[in-house]
Amino acid sequence: MEMVSVVIPVYNAEKYLEETLKNLVSQTYENLEIIVIDDGSEDDSYRILNRFAGLDVRIKGIKKQNQGPGAARNLGMKLAAGKYIIFLDADDHVEENMIELLAEAMEQEQADFAMCRAYAYDEGYDRKRTFAIALNENILKGKSFFCPKEVYGELFQVTGGFVWNKLFRTDFLRTNQIEFADTCIYEDMFVTMQSLMTARKIALVNKELITYRTNNQESLSIRSMGKSSRWREMAKVFEEMNQKIAAKNLSDKLEKTFLNRLAESLYSEFTGYTQESAVVGLYDYYKNRLIVYFNGKDENFFYKSKLGKMIEFLNGSSSAIGFLLSLERYRTRQFLNRLNHLKEQNCRLARMKQIKHWLFPFGEIPHQSKVILYGAGQVGQDYYEQIQTTGWCRVVQWVDRQAKAGRGQGLPVEDLGRLNHGQADYIVICISDQKTAEEMKGYLQQAGADDKQIVTPRFIGEAKWI
Repeated sequence: MEMVSVVIPVYNAEKYLEETLKNLVSQTYENLEIIVIDDGSEDDSYRILNRFAGLDVRIKGIKKQNQGPGAARNLGMKLAAGKYIIFLDADDHVEENMIELLAEAMEQEQADFAMCRAYAYDEGYDRKRTFAIALNENILKGKSFFCPKEVYGELFQVTGGFVWNKLFRTDFLRTNQIEFADTCIYEDMFVTMQSLMTARKIALVNKELITYRTNNQESLSIRSMGKSSRWREMAKVFEEMNQKIAAKNLSDKLEKTFLNRLAESLYSEFTGYTQESAVVGLYDYYKNRLIVYFNGKDENFFYKSKLGKMIEFLNGSSSAIGFLLSLERYRTRQFLNRLNHLKEQNCRLARMKQIKHWLFPFGEIPHQSKVILYGAGQVGQDYYEQIQTTGWCRVVQWVDRQAKAGRGQGLPVEDLGRLNHGQADYIVICISDQKTAEEMKGYLQQAGADDKQIVTPRFIGEAKWI
């Protein structure tokens, strides 16, 4: 059994670190060294790490000055003694046989690295789903391995830019001088893209072996959306990656997959930024540096229509604000189309089941608002499903007097006593009986909620035989 090195960068991860380390020491694959790099944490992460290191000799804790996850992972790679190496995040949850199955696939296929499927766990909604971009089945189609040359046109779309679902041969990374970028974001995409274009053979494990947390408000990626300099790090990674591709004489073969990957990142940044200066900075960078790469690329060049539209708006705009208005109008039209489709589906379902159907008050709740839902009956479940489907707003809490019954149905419902109206922009009452809804509104007002903050349900139809 070959040794596997597990490298975990840690920065203020006390909330998750203990669970992650418990997962790792319980792995069915026992020949491990677990290298945890505390990257200047200011919480109890290092204390937790030291406690576990005292209980299991396989755990090695290192504390260093904060330089970001890329530098921490590079240090872990230099220290690694294993034939194989995997880079995890401090909040990942791994299945007990993850490393065993990935190592078996590596040995069986004699691959340069292996990848597995994954789940995504949304902390905001307390829901888990298959994380489709971990392994793109539309491209890989259930294979047990593939060679990059087979899929050059979509190479950078076969998996996400993250590294936590991948087990590498350590000497593959070292021999090819593949290291993480010295940035706080996109540092792992730099490794993933280089590995994809350099590998001879890549093994696949078609099982969900790791759970990735989304909507984690403490994550570096979410917190960095408020930084006006964030776009510079993204630009640095893609510029250096473009140079790596050119050095291997693969620019022509990888142009489409690379530019689609870049466009996907641009879309994510433009629609996620919370500071105007960041939007303007990235817009100017595109106009000054990137536009030449996308000139002449029509909608057929892009794998997703939204990317083609974004590039069209960027190329045709004269200001960052004008571009954003065009993009937001397009996104609103797309949303309304999905909403109309959802309404049609729900109304058909209502007629079939002879039930009342409740439409979430989209017109009264601004896009991206934080809401609390009160009530987990039919109204609440209709509202919750529509929010989940459209992504119109974010549910920060869902409460009900009968929360236990809701949790029994698998719904993330909390007891009424835990209601915290101060964390939300709006409280939406999900009760079909008007008298009861008014009583609840009075209760909320007595609890200190602003009348303008409270929204009551709207009945849109009743099932009839047709």
